[in-house]
Amino acid sequence: MLRSSSFLPGLLLVSAAAAQTPLSGSLRDGAGGPLLSGVVYHVTGNLSVPTGQTLTIQAGAILKFQSNLFTVDGTLDVNGTAGSPVIFTSIHDDAAGGDTNGNGNATAPGPDQWYGISLAATASGSAFDFASVRYTGASFWAGISLGAGNVALRDCSFLTNNWGALALDASSRPLVTRCSFSDVRNRPAIYGADIDAVPGFTNCTVTSNPGGNFLRVDAPVVNGSISIVASNCVGGALVYNTNLSVPVGATLTLGPGVVIKPLAPQFLTVDGTLRVQGTAASPVVFTSIHDDAFGGDTNGNGSATAAGPDQWYGVSLSPNASASVLDHLHVRCTGAGFWAGMTLNGAHATLRDCVFTTCNWGGLGLDAAARPLVARCTFTDVRNRPAIFGADIDAVPGFTSCTATGNPGGNFLRIDDAVVNGSTSIVASNCVGGALVYNTNLQVPAGSTLTLGQGVVMKPLAPQWFGVDGTLLVRGASAQPVVLTSFHDDTYGGDTNNNGNATAAGPDQWYGLVCNGGSDASVLEHLVVRCTGAGFYAAIALDDADLRVQDSRFELNNWGGIGLDPESRPIVERCSFTDVRGRPAIFGGSLEALPGFRDNTASGCPGGSFHRVDDPTCDQAVTIAAANCLNGALVYNANLIVRPTGVLSLLSGVVLKPASAHAIHVDGQLNVVGPVTCTAYADDQYGGDTNNNGPSSGGPDQWYGIAFRAGSSGFVDQLLVRFTGVGFTPAISCVSPNVALRRTRVEHGNWGGFALEAAGVAEDLVAWDCGSFGIRLNAGSFALRRCTVAAIRGFGIERLAAFSGQVASTISYGNSNAGFNGFSAGQIRYSNGSGISGGVGNRNVDPLFALPAQGDLRISPYSSCVDAGDPADLGSGLDANGFPRYLDGDLDTAIRVDMGAFEHDNLLFAVFGDPSPGQTVTLFSAALPSIHTVVLILGVGPAFELPLFNYGPLFPNLFGPYVMLNWAPNLSVPIQIPLEVFTPVQISVQSVGFAGAFDRGNTSNPSFLVID
Repeated sequence: MLRSSSFLPGLLLVSAAAAQTPLSGSLRDGAGGPLLSGVVYHVTGNLSVPTGQTLTIQAGAILKFQSNLFTVDGTLDVNGTAGSPVIFTSIHDDAAGGDTNGNGNATAPGPDQWYGISLAATASGSAFDFASVRYTGASFWAGISLGAGNVALRDCSFLTNNWGALALDASSRPLVTRCSFSDVRNRPAIYGADIDAVPGFTNCTVTSNPGGNFLRVDAPVVNGSISIVASNCVGGALVYNTNLSVPVGATLTLGPGVVIKPLAPQFLTVDGTLRVQGTAASPVVFTSIHDDAFGGDTNGNGSATAAGPDQWYGVSLSPNASASVLDHLHVRCTGAGFWAGMTLNGAHATLRDCVFTTCNWGGLGLDAAARPLVARCTFTDVRNRPAIFGADIDAVPGFTSCTATGNPGGNFLRIDDAVVNGSTSIVASNCVGGALVYNTNLQVPAGSTLTLGQGVVMKPLAPQWFGVDGTLLVRGASAQPVVLTSFHDDTYGGDTNNNGNATAAGPDQWYGLVCNGGSDASVLEHLVVRCTGAGFYAAIALDDADLRVQDSRFELNNWGGIGLDPESRPIVERCSFTDVRGRPAIFGGSLEALPGFRDNTASGCPGGSFHRVDDPTCDQAVTIAAANCLNGALVYNANLIVRPTGVLSLLSGVVLKPASAHAIHVDGQLNVVGPVTCTAYADDQYGGDTNNNGPSSGGPDQWYGIAFRAGSSGFVDQLLVRFTGVGFTPAISCVSPNVALRRTRVEHGNWGGFALEAAGVAEDLVAWDCGSFGIRLNAGSFALRRCTVAAIRGFGIERLAAFSGQVASTISYGNSNAGFNGFSAGQIRYSNGSGISGGVGNRNVDPLFALPAQGDLRISPYSSCVDAGDPADLGSGLDANGFPRYLDGDLDTAIRVDMGAFEHDNLLFAVFGDPSPGQTVTLFSAALPSIHTVVLILGVGPAFELPLFNYGPLFPNLFGPYVMLNWAPNLSVPIQIPLEVFTPVQISVQSVGFAGAFDRGNTSNPSFLVID
C-alpha cells in the first residue's frame, strides 16, 4: 500500500493560493493525486479511482461532496491521524474546513447530502486510517459500501449517514478496527455483512444511531471455521437479519461475552459444529433484539420494547452437530413458531452451565435420538412446555445437576419416549427439578435394564403405567428412597406441576408398576410407590414375575399394594403398606408364593391390611411361618386345597382366615407346628382386625372347617380352629389313618368339633362351645387320649358303632347332653364325665375348670382329675398349653398324667427384658403350693459354639453337666447377657421343682429367647 508524502509542485501552488480546490473525475497519484494534507477539496463531480491505480490521501485532507459519489476500483490509501483525520463530508459542513460554499448559515450539514464511497472487489488493497465519513445517504447509499472488498478501516468515524454507515456484500471481508458510528439512520451502523466477515471487526463503537447500534449480518451462513469474540460484536451485540446457520463441515466458535440477536424472529440452525466458550462472568447470549439486558439497547428504542417470549425462534442442532460444545450459554426470549429455546434433533451435543429463560415453548427440546450431555444448566420462566421435553429415557443419564425454578410450563425434564433400550442408569442428579416426568407409558422391554439410584423420583404426567419385561434395579436407601408417584404429589420431588396446593397427592392418579415374566432378575430396594390405582391397577402388578422387593413402602394406592397372578413367586421382605384401598395390601397369587413374603407390615388400609391369597392351592412343598403372614393373618379367597402332591407346613404364629365361607381340604399332607390358628375373617382376637371393621369377635357358621380326606396325611400340633359350621360341617373332620392330631382345639363351631373316622394319633384335643357334638368318633380303632370337651350344645364325645378304639384320660363335662354317648362298656378308662358305661378309673365329678365360661379349661390344683389319668399312659412332651406332661401334680411323689388336655403344673416360669448382648433379662419362677427346691436350667443346642456364660454358680457351663442352684420359689433374678455372645442364638430356659427330698418333681413350662 502506497504511503507517499510527495506531491506535485503545481498543486502546492494552487492549494496555497485558494481556500478550496475543485475536484472531479478520475483520480490517481500522479493525475490529480495524491490529495494533500490541509487542503479542502470541493468535489464538483463524481470521483473515481481506476482499476490498477492508487490514490493517496494525506492526513488532514478534507473532501466536501455536493451530491456526488466516490467510486474506488483501484486502491484508496487514506492516511489520516488522530490529530489530522481525513474527512469525507458535505459541502454544507462548515465544521470541517470552514464555509466552503460561502453561504454562511444559509445551509447546514445533514444526511443525504452526498452519496458515499463505494469500493469494488478490485479495491481490496485499500486502507482507511483515521477517516471521517459524514452526511451520506443520497439515493440510499451507505457511508462506505464494500463490494467484496477486503479493505482495512482503522480508527475511522461515521456520522449522520442516512442509509447506513458501512455496507458490505456477502463476499466482503474487511478489517475494521476501533471505528465509531453515530447518528446513523434508517439502516444499522453496519449492514449487509456475511457472518464470516464478523471476525474482521474489532473494538468498534456505536452511539445514538436511529438505524441501529449494531452490525447486521445479512448473510448468516458460516463457511469454513470462524471464531467470533466479544470485541467483534459492534455495539455489544451481533445482529442477524435472516436465519443464522452453521452448515455441515463448518465450525462457529463464540468467545466469552458474545451476544447474538436476530433482527426479527429467525432461527439459529447448526448442522456443523457450534462451540460456545462463555464463562460464568461473561456468558455467550442468544437473545432477542428487544432484550436490553444483554448487549445493551441494540434496537435503540429505549424502553419502548422489552424482552419477552416468542421474539425469535430458537437454536436447532441436527445430528451432524453432535461435536458441538456449549459452555456458559444463555438462551432467552424464544418461542416463535412454537420453538423451544434449543432443539436437539438427534444431536449428542454437550451443554455446560447454560441458562434458558423466558422461553415460551420449552427450554430444551430433544427428539428420541438425541443423547446430549447437559450439566449444571438452569431453566427459569419457561412457559407452555416443560423446561426440558421430548427426551428419550435413555438420554436422561446425560443430564447432571440441572435446576429448574419458576417455570410455568413445568420445572422438570419430560420424557416423551419412555422405552428403555439397552442398559440405562438414572441417579438423582439426572432428575431436573427433583423429579423425572414421563409423558407416555414407561417400558423396560425384554433384554433391557433400567437402574434407578438413591433419591430418584419419577412421575407420570398423566395416568400412565410403568411396564417391566426386562430388568428393573431400584437401589434406593432408607433416607433416600426411589419414589414412583403422581404428578400431583408435592411430597416427593417438589411441586412438579407448579400449581401450589391446587392439586394434591391421591389414589387413582396413575396406573402402577407392571412386572411381567421377563422381569425375574429385577430387584427393588427402598422403593416408595404412591397414588396408584387408575384402571384398577395395583401399585405393583406381578404377572408371572419372580422379582425381589425389599424395604419398600406402598402408600395411597387405590386398588391394592402388590397384586400377583398364580405363577408369580416374588421375594417381598420388610415392606410396609399404608392407606391401600379398594383391595388388600397384597392380593392374588398362589399359596405357594407365600414363603417369599417375609416381615412385611400393613396399617390403615381400608382395602385390607393383610395378604389375600386368591389361588390357595398347594401342589408342592410349601412352608408358611408367622413372618409370611402380613399383619398377623393370612386371608384366602377360595377353598384352601392341599393336593395329593402338596405338602403344606404351618409354623408357629400363623393365623389363617377365609375371606368368606371357604373350607380347607387336605388331600396331600398338612403339617402344623403351632400354635397355629384357623379362624373367621371377622375374628379380631387372632390376627387383629383383619376385616378393618372395628372390634368384632366373629361367630359360628362363618366358614366351613378343615377336612382331612382319604389319602391325606400330616402331623398337627397346637392348632386352634374357631367359628366353623357353614354347610353343617364340623370344625375338623378326618378320614385318614395317616394324620396325627395333637394339642388341637376347636371352639365356637356350630355343627360340631372333631369328626374322626380314622386318625393316626388323637391326643390332647379340646372342644369347647360347639354345637351338635364336641368329638364324634365315626369309625376306626385308634385311641383318644387326654382330651377335654366342655360347653357343647349336644353330646360331648359321641361314638358311632364303627368306632372300636379306646378313650382314656379324657374329660367331657358341662355339655348340654351327656359327656359321653354311644360307648360300649369298658371303652372308656380313667376319664371324667356322664354317660360312661363300665371301665376303670372313671368318674363323674366337677373337674374344677379354671374359667369354663371363658374357655379356660385348665384344672385347678384341687381338682380330682390331677394325677388321675391312665397309669399306663406315659405321656410325654407338652400339653395343650405348653406345659410338660407326666408330672407330680399333687406332690405325692407318684408321677402320673392328669385327666384332660391340660396338665396341672404348680411351677411357672417366665423371662422378661431385652435379650441383647449387654442388656439384662429377668428370670421369674412361681410355685403353688410352694416347692422345697427350684433348679434353673439354661439349655442350648450343641450346634451353637457359645462362649462360657459365667454367672457364678448359676450357669457355669451351658453344655452340662448342669450345676443346680437352690432358689426359693416366687422370686426373680436379673441376669446380664455378656457382650461377647456371638449372635443370634436361641436358648430355652426352664425350672425344675422338687417336692421335699424326693428325686423327682415338676418341670415348668419352657421359655424361649433369642439373643440377637
